[in-house]
Amino acid sequence: MIVPKSRPQPGPDAPLTAERARYLRLVAQGMSNVDACREVGVHRITGVRWRDGRNMVDSGGRARHYAPIAAEAVTISARFLSEEERLLIGDLLRTGLSIRAIAARLHRSPSTISREVRRNTSDAGNYRPFTAHRIALSRRRRPRSGKLAQ
Repeated sequence: MIVPKSRPQPGPDAPLTAERARYLRLVAQGMSNVDACREVGVHRITGVRWRDGRNMVDSGGRARHYAPIAAEAVTISARFLSEEERLLIGDLLRTGLSIRAIAARLHRSPSTISREVRRNTSDAGNYRPFTAHRIALSRRRRPRSGKLAQ
C-alpha cells in the first residue's frame, strides 16, 4: 500500500473525506473492498469500518458508535416496483383485497401484482415486502460498460 505524501495525517482535523467519497464510488462500481482500499490508499480494515461502521470504547470508558458512511440513494426507474409499493401490497393483502383491486389502486397491471405476490410469498403463505425488495435489488444489473465500449 503506497500512501501519498500529500494526504493529510489522520485525526480529528483531517477525516479523509475525499478518500471516503472515492472509496464509495469505487465500491458502487463493483470493486471489492480490498481493491478499493488499495486504490484509495487506506488499509483494508479502514474500508471495512467505513462500510460497516464501528463500535468502540474510548479512553474515558464510554461506548461510541460510528455510523457507516452512506452512499446517496440510487433512484430506481418507475417501471419497477418500489419498496413503498411492496409495503402497500403487503398491507392491502392483509386487509383481504383482491389482486385486481390492489393493481387498480397502484395503477399497475394485475399480472405484475400477481407475479410479485407469487414470487415473494413464504411457505407459510405470507407476503414479505422487505425481503422481496432486497431480492429485487440484488437481481438488478451491476453498472458496467458495454461490450462495444470495451
